[in-house]
Amino acid sequence: MDITTTTFTGTLLQGKSTFLSLANDATPQLWRQFIQEAKGSLPATINRYNGTVYPAGFDMRTFGDNTVMQRWAAVEARVADQWPQSWDTLEIPPGEYATFTYKGLPSGFGNALAYFYQQWLPSSGYVLDERPHFEVLGPDYRPDDPDAEETVWIPIKKPGL
Repeated sequence: MDITTTTFTGTLLQGKSTFLSLANDATPQLWRQFIQEAKGSLPATINRYNGTVYPAGFDMRTFGDNTVMQRWAAVEARVADQWPQSWDTLEIPPGEYATFTYKGLPSGFGNALAYFYQQWLPSSGYVLDERPHFEVLGPDYRPDDPDAEETVWIPIKKPGL
């Protein structure tokens, strides 16, 4: 897996969110609701964002099936009046991110994250930052496609910053 670091300029997202855990994963339902509400206003060429916000002070070493997080199904808020009024807003501040492309079914995503958190991050000279994590899903992304690709963005920083 090819992991790079990049400076993200920040963005504002609009969409739907819910609190969940892996033991009570409501991500598919969240995305179905998001897509249903977006029908007619979601251009076929726009990227979608699968965001995750962890609680302040969260330590990934304590992550487990019952860890509660906020999951987002969203799009960039470039044209605010284009999206349903009921949608919420998520700001992703600028900063350093580790990025990589994941290709495959959602069931294999945990293995990619395990490699990142257990091998790459500890040897990288970075630590996890407290900004939202997100994946960019292309306009044609289908979770049931074994060739589906998503770009993973994980917030990082140098220790002590």
